[in-house]
Amino acid sequence: MKETTTPRNWQRLTIASMAVLLAIAGCVFHFSPNLEAGGAQFLSGVLWKIAMVLGLAWVASPQLERLGWHKVRGTMLIGIVIVIVLYAIRPRVGAIAAFILVAVSMVAAVGGWIRKLTK
Repeated sequence: MKETTTPRNWQRLTIASMAVLLAIAGCVFHFSPNLEAGGAQFLSGVLWKIAMVLGLAWVASPQLERLGWHKVRGTMLIGIVIVIVLYAIRPRVGAIAAFILVAVSMVAAVGGWIRKLTK
């Protein structure tokens, strides 16, 4: 049977392709002779870390779909990507950003529940 293309499949395909592209870009910057050694190592390391996280998200996507991650709004997804990038660059800042993201999400969820109950 032919599998139809759904938005979930496109999400997985996008995550996988971005992981591969970022890993390739990390290799290019790592072996590029035109860049300063410290800058090239930093940039390639950041790209590899982000590619690794996206690759792991791609591998885990079937299980995450069971939890309903495809229902996550675009703004939350952008926030998660920003936290991942911050964590890859500066782990302490990324951890603080993750804490803030979780705290704001919890407050918004509780506010939504209260709004739903008071209608």
